[in-house]
Amino acid sequence: MDVRQKERLEAYLRNCNRFLWGVRPGNQKMIYDWLDNKMHLQFTRGTYDDVTLQLLNNRNLGIEKVLENIIIPTVKEVFPEETITYLRDCWNHDGLPRDLNIIRGLKVNITVKKDRVGDENSVIWRPFIQINTLYQAIYVEGWGELAPIWFEEIEPWLKDSSR
Repeated sequence: MDVRQKERLEAYLRNCNRFLWGVRPGNQKMIYDWLDNKMHLQFTRGTYDDVTLQLLNNRNLGIEKVLENIIIPTVKEVFPEETITYLRDCWNHDGLPRDLNIIRGLKVNITVKKDRVGDENSVIWRPFIQINTLYQAIYVEGWGELAPIWFEEIEPWLKDSSR
């Protein structure tokens, strides 16, 4: 990873909550327990910003290890390849997928209610797609914070580095 890309990715991690904290649904305690128990990371619990800085400044981690050990495997665990492929095709060619029925039909590897895209399901999609569930209309509002980072930074880096 070149210095400029590393700086960009570190800035994204510091400034985009859904880059790290949105890839796995759950409240702060659940996410910290997951990082501690499943990922075996050593950190002092505090705000998301505090923990993010600890991960970036950890000699054994840094942005590349955060990507390799947390973000990439978690995205691949939650979103199957066919779902990522569909989203990538939209990103590259079609623009934002507006049809909620198509999104409802996409597979995710987390238990969700199958009958509607509502509050529970919108949380799962947040890294890639913002679904507005306020008021009476449920609609696709825009791309999530992770989408441009994933499709424009992480995937090309994975291809270039043959990971």
